[in-house]
Amino acid sequence: MPAAEPPPVATGAPKAFTPAQAIESAAPDEAKTEVAPTSTNGTASVFTATASATSTAAATASVSSTSVANAAAPAFGSAGFALVADSCTMQGRRPKQEDRHVKIPDLTKAAKALKMPIDHLDQPCALFGVYDGHQGSHCSEFVAKNVHMKLLKKLSADRKVLGEDQIKQYLQEVCEEIDTDFLAKHRTIPDGAAIVVAFLTGTRLFVAWVGDSRAVMCRRTGQEEFETVALTKDHKPDLEVEAQRVQKAGGVVVSDAWGMTYRVAHPGYEERMREMKRAEAQGLGIIGKEPVALAVSRAIGDREFKSVTGKQLLIPTPDVTCIRIDRSVKFIALMCDGIPEVMTNEQVVGELAFVRESLDFAADVRAGCGALVQEAYKLGSGDNLTVILVRFRWEGVSDMEGSSLSKLGQTIEKRPLEESAAAASKRRRLEAVASAKAQRSAAHEAMEKEEEEREKALTKAKADAIDAAKQRDDTVAVLAKTSQPKESVEVKRDPLAEVKAPAATPMLEQEVQTDVDGKIPEGEEPNVVTNSQVRSESIVEPLAPFKNEAKAKAAAKPVFTFV
Repeated sequence: MPAAEPPPVATGAPKAFTPAQAIESAAPDEAKTEVAPTSTNGTASVFTATASATSTAAATASVSSTSVANAAAPAFGSAGFALVADSCTMQGRRPKQEDRHVKIPDLTKAAKALKMPIDHLDQPCALFGVYDGHQGSHCSEFVAKNVHMKLLKKLSADRKVLGEDQIKQYLQEVCEEIDTDFLAKHRTIPDGAAIVVAFLTGTRLFVAWVGDSRAVMCRRTGQEEFETVALTKDHKPDLEVEAQRVQKAGGVVVSDAWGMTYRVAHPGYEERMREMKRAEAQGLGIIGKEPVALAVSRAIGDREFKSVTGKQLLIPTPDVTCIRIDRSVKFIALMCDGIPEVMTNEQVVGELAFVRESLDFAADVRAGCGALVQEAYKLGSGDNLTVILVRFRWEGVSDMEGSSLSKLGQTIEKRPLEESAAAASKRRRLEAVASAKAQRSAAHEAMEKEEEEREKALTKAKADAIDAAKQRDDTVAVLAKTSQPKESVEVKRDPLAEVKAPAATPMLEQEVQTDVDGKIPEGEEPNVVTNSQVRSESIVEPLAPFKNEAKAKAAAKPVFTFV
């Protein structure tokens, strides 16, 4: 039996996605960029840019995770912490990679290089985003190039002190504007995307999300005790609020056969699917385009579910939350839905918290991202896999916190991971499919065996019938030989022969006419009656009325004397 094929190796993105790789900036003549996607083995496309000489500052303004981590003396800002960020992405079992992600650890320098300064905001400023595309990668790529650009324009244009509500409003406006721009620019592309964006300014962390991409936080609650904090809540049609909004807009919420997965669809979806399955079962093939049903109730793009083509079943408005970070926060993680599909938030935090590189903080962050993606793949995730890990380095605190994080990781590693609801649902579906397949196979084998036995019985019955018929024929032949009946000669009657030879004395043998004494009279020849006359007589015998007359004529027959 051949060895099992190892899962694809997920490779972390070596460089951060810099604003210089975005679409044209506010001053295109001074900073022109050209986006050139490049791919690595088993990973998503990572954006790199070739900037002109005048935009060199923009390209160098972004601080990658490696440069931050390897600095001998990390620059702690006024908030008392520094950031170390890295990411990992894998195409996984999907036919193509549709995820995109952005890391900007120092948004202030990038904004200054693009001539959209945000120095008036609390420092440090950073932005991270994971954009999970579906039905294609056009929408996720469009969002990755535009979110930070539109947000920087709004933030730099408003020079006053921005409050929490104002920044939330800006994030909502950015998502809605990007949705409108994408639908207006790409009129024939059905792609969509679920997004999650983390914007950090000072100690305020804003998280905006649309769809089912997630963000989680690891927070220390006590000595060597940590908790998992969910920063997002999936926009799924199984939520009562979302389902009511979809139905009010004229859509329907459908579920699978097990009632575990709910999707948003147009009216008539189930009838259309039944019709297509019926036609396929009848051998008619595919009779039309299969209708689309989405597992999210909010998304960017998705033209078929927006008002531009009919009903506004999906909305691009994000939910935005804001939290204050402090020294208890260890890290935050942003991920696409392919990871929480098979892992709980607690499992994700446990995998990322485990210390693998105790001597290199940045290498440990990178290794944690890769380990999480590999674990999700091994657990059977069928989607693209992308994660961004942002680790906080607090001033006056050991970089690794070896005892705490190591013990947390070892505890979680030794404790068997509990199966998540999504993983359990997927396992049950696979088991049901396997059981149905086994039943069909067993029924087919039983049918084949029964058919084979029927064929054997029919062949045996035919052979027995042939033997019985042959035995019967042999018995008849033997009986025919032992008691053969006398042959009977059928004589055809000739009416003319009866008239021409009407009478003859019936004799079985030759009869000689004699006198009374039995002697032939002298001078007379014996009157001999031949066998032909006997046969004629036998033929005439049934004609009783002519018998006496024939005898009289025969008596009067002259006797010829031969000299």
